Amino acid sequence: MALCPGARMACYPVHFYHPIPDTGALDDVYRSTTGMAGIDWRENEQLQLARDVFPRYAEEFRAFNDSLLAETRFAGNKPEFVGYDPYVYHCMIRHFQPSRIVEVGAGYSTVVASHAARLNGDANITAIEPYPNAYLASIADKVQVVRQMAQAVDLDFFRQLESRGILFIDSSHVVKTGSDVCYLVLEALQILQSGVLVHFHDIFLPSDYPRHWLTERRVFWNEQYLVQAWLAHNQRAKIRFANRYMAARHQDLLTEAFPHEERQGGGSLWVQV
Repeated sequence: MALCPGARMACYPVHFYHPIPDTGALDDVYRSTTGMAGIDWRENEQLQLARDVFPRYAEEFRAFNDSLLAETRFAGNKPEFVGYDPYVYHCMIRHFQPSRIVEVGAGYSTVVASHAARLNGDANITAIEPYPNAYLASIADKVQVVRQMAQAVDLDFFRQLESRGILFIDSSHVVKTGSDVCYLVLEALQILQSGVLVHFHDIFLPSDYPRHWLTERRVFWNEQYLVQAWLAHNQRAKIRFANRYMAARHQDLLTEAFPHEERQGGGSLWVQV
């Protein structure tokens, strides 16, 4: 292994002991599909949300979303929280009416949460974000910002979430020694009170990560593998809505629920413990 500590770089050989895959040997991986053994998708419950709940709140969010993205102060801060993801987030807050929301990784999603919470009559919103951006700065008076890495936040903080509260996770997406993903899934999720809603972003289950992310963007995220393992045969964790799963199977229903959103799909996974 050749190290370049001054440039914070390391060169690793292609080897089965290393977590970075051989991008020249992906054909078999992307030809096969996972059976998602042990995962209960609760599809009928997801369909009920899409049919009966989302249409109630979609239009009020569309008007807000369009006006916000048109504001020049956010030029150069294009949100990555797009497609159906912000719509579903808005609808989940409006429907479940959480008294407390904790976001791990903040930005445009926090603006969405703040707006939906205000329509509900407000909620306590905390953003764990070491690198706040322009979106977060725009609502600094409405959100408590914790400028720390998630793994540095005491577990007692997460214990404060009550039933119908939301833990919104959009973190580093990487499982490795000392990562926020390991801390959140292996520690924080285990001590949450019953009824808390947990959100993960950039989850493509039941598919793998997009192949071009690995071969072109050199993005080697692996969070969803740990999330899949956590969900398997987990009687405590109940899937409430999986954007990618539902878009693949019921695109017509989502188009009906969110008729003005042209960027179909998304990567939000909602689970209630």
